[in-house]
Amino acid sequence: MKPDIASCDAQTTDESKIPRVIEESSEFYGQKLPVNAERLCSCKPNHLSCITAKEWLKCQIGVWQFSYEGRDIRDKKVHPATFPISLARKVIELFTHEGELVLDPFVGSGTTLVAANDTNRNAVGFDLKEEYVRLCGERLGPRLVLVVFSILCESRVRSFLDKTQKCRSRISKLYKDKIN
Repeated sequence: MKPDIASCDAQTTDESKIPRVIEESSEFYGQKLPVNAERLCSCKPNHLSCITAKEWLKCQIGVWQFSYEGRDIRDKKVHPATFPISLARKVIELFTHEGELVLDPFVGSGTTLVAANDTNRNAVGFDLKEEYVRLCGERLGPRLVLVVFSILCESRVRSFLDKTQKCRSRISKLYKDKIN
């Protein structure tokens, strides 16, 4: 069953209610999100992550190998850039502490958000395609992870590309005789 983007239930944090999906019409759109990004672990302040020095070294040597699990999306027809949850989990564990914020600017199918949730990290993701936001919402279900969607941003990108193309056309016409 697909979640309805317009009517997703709000998720509760200690400070406030944050909707799972933030659209242009939301009061949270364009605002700083009240998402906790503080460490929950007891690691030393100068540690890069929660893993041990031995684990860190092991990750630096050799070739990483990953296997897919049941929750992974492997079908390139569903999303063109799929990867195993275990890959995202490993990178998140290498560079963040429990409780910190993971930002995925191209959330796609939501694999990074799933891995962040699995490793006790907060996560925020952005995507321009509504179909990918829906797919991510399906994968996350009722979990306390945010997916942020901006349809306005997509129209701004299209407008910019249109202006850029018009500018290139004018420049080409101006310099056509001088180039040949």
